[in-house]
Amino acid sequence: MALEHTRQKKLLKERHTFSAEEKVNESLEKEVQLSSEQIAQSNLKDKCSVCMDFIGEGDKYVTCPSCKIPAHTSHLIEWLQIKSVCPNCNKKIKGI
Repeated sequence: MALEHTRQKKLLKERHTFSAEEKVNESLEKEVQLSSEQIAQSNLKDKCSVCMDFIGEGDKYVTCPSCKIPAHTSHLIEWLQIKSVCPNCNKKIKGI
């Protein structure tokens, strides 16, 4: 009986993990286009999603249209050379 209970728990865990993986893959399949590059007119309250430093006045930045989180343009270019997803929401990004 204990063995059967262990098997059932393992099966439920595998199903749960599979469902979570499906959701992640589903969100990654949809590509989003970044906003046009902007220059901060003043210090932004948001931090760069790559370096986690504030975006200051005069800094060039882009925003993910899905999560609306900004990133320094140069940092995101470097990020996208390694990964093709937003560092914040994991949506697939078409590029800059």
